[in-house]
Amino acid sequence: MSPSYIIQFIIMNMKSKSNLSVLDIAAGSGGFVFDLLEIKELSFVFLVAVDNGLYEKVYDEDFEEEFNENVLKYKSETNNSSKVILQYFKQDEYRFLEKTYNKYDIINISNFLHFFDWDTICKYIKLSLSKLQPDGRIFINVARTGHSSKRIKYFFDENDIENLKKIFNIIQWKQEANHFIICISNNSVNIV
Repeated sequence: MSPSYIIQFIIMNMKSKSNLSVLDIAAGSGGFVFDLLEIKELSFVFLVAVDNGLYEKVYDEDFEEEFNENVLKYKSETNNSSKVILQYFKQDEYRFLEKTYNKYDIINISNFLHFFDWDTICKYIKLSLSKLQPDGRIFINVARTGHSSKRIKYFFDENDIENLKKIFNIIQWKQEANHFIICISNNSVNIV
Protein backbone atom coordinates (compact mmCIF):
# COMPACT_ATOMS: atom_id res chain seq x y z
CA MET A 1 0.00 0.00 0.00
CA SER A 2 1.31 3.44 -0.95
CA PRO A 3 1.76 5.91 1.89
CA SER A 4 -1.15 8.38 2.01
CA TYR A 5 1.24 11.35 1.80
CA ILE A 6 2.31 10.19 -1.68
CA ILE A 7 -1.28 9.84 -2.87
CA GLN A 8 -2.17 13.31 -1.51
CA PHE A 9 0.97 14.78 -3.11
CA ILE A 10 -0.13 13.38 -6.48
CA ILE A 11 -3.70 14.67 -6.17
CA MET A 12 -2.41 18.12 -5.22
CA ASN A 13 0.05 18.35 -8.13
CA MET A 14 -2.04 17.06 -11.04
CA LYS A 15 -3.56 19.66 -13.37
CA SER A 16 -5.84 17.18 -15.09
CA LYS A 17 -7.79 14.79 -12.90
CA SER A 18 -9.64 12.64 -15.45
CA ASN A 19 -8.86 10.10 -18.16
CA LEU A 20 -5.31 9.74 -16.89
CA SER A 21 -2.66 7.33 -18.11
CA VAL A 22 -0.11 6.07 -15.59
CA LEU A 23 3.27 4.38 -15.78
CA ASP A 24 4.67 2.88 -12.57
CA ILE A 25 8.41 2.20 -12.86
CA ALA A 26 9.90 -0.51 -10.58
CA ALA A 27 6.33 -1.38 -9.68
CA GLY A 28 6.90 -4.57 -7.76
CA SER A 29 3.48 -6.24 -7.82
CA GLY A 30 1.74 -2.98 -8.81
CA GLY A 31 0.42 -1.92 -5.42
CA PHE A 32 0.69 1.77 -6.39
CA VAL A 33 -1.47 1.19 -9.49
CA PHE A 34 -4.25 -0.39 -7.44
CA ASP A 35 -3.99 2.31 -4.76
CA LEU A 36 -4.54 4.93 -7.48
CA LEU A 37 -7.69 3.17 -8.66
CA GLU A 38 -9.22 3.79 -5.23
CA ILE A 39 -8.80 7.58 -5.46
CA LYS A 40 -12.20 9.12 -6.12
CA GLU A 41 -10.71 12.51 -7.17
CA LEU A 42 -8.95 10.95 -10.18
CA SER A 43 -10.11 8.77 -13.08
CA PHE A 44 -7.95 6.58 -15.29
CA VAL A 45 -7.99 4.94 -18.70
CA PHE A 46 -4.63 3.20 -18.84
CA LEU A 47 -2.29 2.01 -16.07
CA VAL A 48 0.99 0.24 -16.73
CA ALA A 49 3.30 -1.40 -14.18
CA VAL A 50 6.88 -2.28 -15.12
CA ASP A 51 9.35 -4.23 -13.00
CA ASN A 52 12.48 -6.19 -13.85
CA GLY A 53 11.69 -8.81 -11.21
CA LEU A 54 15.10 -8.72 -9.53
CA TYR A 55 13.59 -8.42 -6.05
CA GLU A 56 11.10 -11.27 -6.47
CA LYS A 57 13.60 -13.65 -4.87
CA VAL A 58 14.21 -11.26 -1.97
CA TYR A 59 10.49 -11.08 -1.21
CA ASP A 60 9.73 -14.65 -2.36
CA GLU A 61 6.93 -13.42 -4.62
CA ASP A 62 5.94 -13.55 -8.26
CA PHE A 63 5.12 -9.88 -8.89
CA GLU A 64 3.40 -10.45 -12.23
CA GLU A 65 1.21 -13.21 -10.81
CA GLU A 66 0.22 -11.02 -7.86
CA PHE A 67 -0.55 -8.13 -10.24
CA ASN A 68 -2.80 -10.37 -12.35
CA GLU A 69 -4.60 -11.61 -9.23
CA ASN A 70 -5.23 -7.97 -8.26
CA VAL A 71 -6.58 -7.26 -11.76
CA LEU A 72 -9.09 -10.09 -11.36
CA LYS A 73 -10.05 -8.82 -7.91
CA TYR A 74 -10.50 -5.27 -9.26
CA LYS A 75 -12.64 -6.49 -12.16
CA SER A 76 -14.74 -8.54 -9.75
CA GLU A 77 -15.24 -5.53 -7.45
CA THR A 78 -16.31 -3.38 -10.40
CA ASN A 79 -18.45 -6.15 -11.94
CA ASN A 80 -16.26 -5.96 -15.03
CA SER A 81 -17.79 -2.56 -15.74
CA SER A 82 -14.48 -0.71 -15.57
CA LYS A 83 -12.98 0.29 -18.91
CA VAL A 84 -9.56 0.87 -17.35
CA ILE A 85 -6.75 -0.98 -19.09
CA LEU A 86 -4.26 -2.57 -16.67
CA GLN A 87 -0.97 -3.99 -17.98
CA TYR A 88 2.15 -5.49 -16.43
CA PHE A 89 5.54 -5.77 -18.11
CA LYS A 90 8.32 -7.84 -16.59
CA GLN A 91 11.39 -6.27 -18.14
CA ASP A 92 14.20 -3.82 -17.55
CA GLU A 93 12.67 -0.47 -16.65
CA TYR A 94 15.10 1.67 -18.66
CA ARG A 95 14.70 -0.51 -21.75
CA PHE A 96 10.91 -0.23 -21.42
CA LEU A 97 11.16 3.57 -21.28
CA GLU A 98 13.39 3.58 -24.35
CA LYS A 99 11.01 1.44 -26.39
CA THR A 100 7.55 2.63 -25.40
CA TYR A 101 5.79 5.05 -27.71
CA ASN A 102 3.07 5.79 -25.18
CA LYS A 103 2.86 9.12 -23.39
CA TYR A 104 1.67 9.22 -19.79
CA ASP A 105 0.04 11.76 -17.50
CA ILE A 106 1.69 10.29 -14.41
CA ILE A 107 5.01 8.49 -14.19
CA ASN A 108 5.74 7.15 -10.74
CA ILE A 109 9.34 6.28 -9.86
CA SER A 110 9.15 5.30 -6.22
CA ASN A 111 11.90 3.73 -4.13
CA PHE A 112 14.04 3.03 -7.18
CA LEU A 113 16.35 5.87 -8.27
CA HIS A 114 18.34 5.81 -5.04
CA PHE A 115 19.84 2.48 -6.16
CA PHE A 116 21.84 4.30 -8.88
CA ASP A 117 24.57 6.93 -9.17
CA TRP A 118 23.75 10.60 -9.87
CA ASP A 119 24.33 10.42 -13.65
CA THR A 120 22.06 7.39 -14.02
CA ILE A 121 19.39 9.08 -11.90
CA CYS A 122 19.44 12.10 -14.24
CA LYS A 123 19.30 9.82 -17.32
CA TYR A 124 16.20 8.06 -15.94
CA ILE A 125 14.48 11.38 -15.26
CA LYS A 126 15.38 12.77 -18.69
CA LEU A 127 14.07 9.66 -20.48
CA SER A 128 10.92 9.68 -18.33
CA LEU A 129 10.28 13.31 -19.25
CA SER A 130 10.24 12.34 -22.93
CA LYS A 131 7.34 9.96 -22.15
CA LEU A 132 5.06 12.55 -20.52
CA GLN A 133 1.90 14.12 -21.89
CA PRO A 134 2.06 17.97 -22.13
CA ASP A 135 0.59 18.49 -18.63
CA GLY A 136 2.12 15.30 -17.24
CA ARG A 137 4.02 14.86 -14.00
CA ILE A 138 6.80 12.60 -12.76
CA PHE A 139 6.53 11.66 -9.09
CA ILE A 140 9.73 10.48 -7.46
CA ASN A 141 10.14 9.04 -3.99
CA VAL A 142 13.80 8.64 -2.90
CA ALA A 143 15.65 7.89 0.31
CA ARG A 144 17.22 10.85 2.02
CA THR A 145 20.38 11.00 4.08
CA GLY A 146 19.75 9.17 7.33
CA HIS A 147 17.72 6.35 5.79
CA SER A 148 18.73 3.05 7.37
CA SER A 149 18.76 0.74 4.31
CA LYS A 150 22.13 -0.78 3.48
CA ARG A 151 21.15 -1.53 -0.14
CA ILE A 152 20.71 2.11 -1.14
CA LYS A 153 23.51 3.51 -3.28
CA TYR A 154 22.62 7.22 -3.31
CA PHE A 155 21.10 9.08 -0.37
CA PHE A 156 19.49 12.40 -1.30
CA ASP A 157 19.84 15.62 0.66
CA GLU A 158 18.58 19.16 0.07
CA ASN A 159 21.65 19.98 -2.08
CA ASP A 160 20.60 17.22 -4.46
CA ILE A 161 17.12 18.73 -4.67
CA GLU A 162 18.71 22.10 -5.51
CA ASN A 163 20.88 20.43 -8.17
CA LEU A 164 17.83 18.74 -9.68
CA LYS A 165 16.11 22.16 -9.80
CA LYS A 166 18.95 23.43 -11.99
CA ILE A 167 18.32 20.65 -14.49
CA PHE A 168 14.59 19.89 -14.30
CA ASN A 169 11.39 21.77 -13.62
CA ILE A 170 10.60 20.73 -10.06
CA ILE A 171 7.11 21.93 -9.25
CA GLN A 172 7.21 20.87 -5.63
CA TRP A 173 9.21 18.71 -3.28
CA LYS A 174 8.59 17.62 0.25
CA GLN A 175 10.44 15.76 2.96
CA GLU A 176 8.49 12.91 4.52
CA ALA A 177 10.00 10.68 7.21
CA ASN A 178 13.23 9.36 5.66
CA HIS A 179 12.30 10.17 2.04
CA PHE A 180 11.94 13.07 -0.34
CA ILE A 181 8.97 13.16 -2.69
CA ILE A 182 9.47 15.25 -5.79
CA CYS A 183 7.12 16.38 -8.56
CA ILE A 184 8.67 17.27 -11.93
CA SER A 185 6.79 18.65 -14.94
CA ASN A 186 7.68 18.09 -18.56
CA ASN A 187 8.76 21.71 -19.00
CA SER A 188 12.51 21.19 -18.62
CA VAL A 189 14.90 23.81 -17.36
CA ASN A 190 18.10 22.42 -18.89
CA ILE A 191 18.20 18.83 -20.13
CA VAL A 192 21.64 17.31 -19.53
